[in-house]
Amino acid sequence: SQWQGRQVLARLFPFGRGLVHAYWAPNLWALYCLADKVLAAVLRLGGVPLAPGSRHSAAGLVGDFQLAVLPLVPAWLCLLLTLLALLPSLRAPGKAIGPGEGLVRSLVLASLSSFLLGYHVHEKAVLTPLLLQMLLSGGGPADGLLALLLLHAGCGGLLPLLPGPQELPLKVSILAACVSAAPRLCELAGGYHFTASQRRVLLASRTALGMQVLLCEGVFPWLLGARLPFLPLMTTSAWCATQLLCCWGLALAAMR
Repeated sequence: SQWQGRQVLARLFPFGRGLVHAYWAPNLWALYCLADKVLAAVLRLGGVPLAPGSRHSAAGLVGDFQLAVLPLVPAWLCLLLTLLALLPSLRAPGKAIGPGEGLVRSLVLASLSSFLLGYHVHEKAVLTPLLLQMLLSGGGPADGLLALLLLHAGCGGLLPLLPGPQELPLKVSILAACVSAAPRLCELAGGYHFTASQRRVLLASRTALGMQVLLCEGVFPWLLGARLPFLPLMTTSAWCATQLLCCWGLALAAMR
């Protein structure tokens, strides 16, 4: 019916549902909203009055919202930036050595670009570049490193989807087992070994992921209780978005 068609279009093009999802997907716009929060806090400490908005980005609600300091990013600008970021994925990568490898590399970069710059992106969309890069993880240490960094940021960003305290032991156990076993599985699948510098990068990433889980699942709930309920989500999105931006740079370098 016509109503169902409008619903499908509204889901495909979620204009009017807000720049970010109710839980900020870890992309560039999560960092943008975080920067707005930090600037607003600094200005309030300096005595600068700010107009209160009817709905703010950390309300945990779906829909348009207002930023306190920075200008709100319109949907057309997200589309333009996404299209520009997709351009490098249209060229044939110089390192493709196997059948279909060039296509997979292009899809990794394209899906990661869409995730980082898209309008009202859902956090589960990070699984697309993650699973695609896993197909390349046996190709060499650089591909394995990118796959593992995506794994850390992607899985870390999905943890808030299991918010119940009864789920905490299960999700932490699965995450720890996956993160611990994945490097060795990549080496066995590809017949290579990570260099010392790559191992240090992976150690730093695992440490940051562990700190994120400790803060968001333990320290913040214990210290704050019901106050600032969005702080763990904000922290998770900010760390994962920063690492995913680094992964985008590595994926772009892999196309050369």
